[in-house]
Amino acid sequence: AGVIVSLLYLAGQVRNNSRQLRHASAQAVLDKLNGLIGQLAFTAGAGDVWTRGLSGLDALKDDEEVVRFSSMLLQAFWAYEEVLHYRRAGVIEDWAWTHAKAPVENFTRTPGFQEWWQLRKDWFGEEFQAFVDATMPEATGALVDDFKRVAKGSGGPGSGQQSEG
Repeated sequence: AGVIVSLLYLAGQVRNNSRQLRHASAQAVLDKLNGLIGQLAFTAGAGDVWTRGLSGLDALKDDEEVVRFSSMLLQAFWAYEEVLHYRRAGVIEDWAWTHAKAPVENFTRTPGFQEWWQLRKDWFGEEFQAFVDATMPEATGALVDDFKRVAKGSGGPGSGQQSEG
């Protein structure tokens, strides 16, 4: 009887540790994505490079800006690849997947990302390449353009307003 109680206790501990591991994995990868957001918000010039880069690589002034923009995308998409891996392995729960997926998938519809992706997609695993290629829509403009449309009252993705035209 004592052995059965010990086994039940051990099973409970393993289940609890598994839950804690899933939470820690999700938090670590989300922290990576949040780090990029912090970099864009609080590092001088990063937001400008990011915004121009998303509108197209030719909008970047020099090689240094191209490297900075590429590094930001690498940071985001290596973390995104990790999220997808954890998701498929059952480690990442729905809330974490949604939190990571929405903003990063918005990046994929920008001309700058699409240009960059053609140059650097081979830096990612084949499974992730196929996932991005399958979900990447036509380029529709930079994210900042969406905010400008919403601010002007002409609608935009998720604004709930209909655009004219």
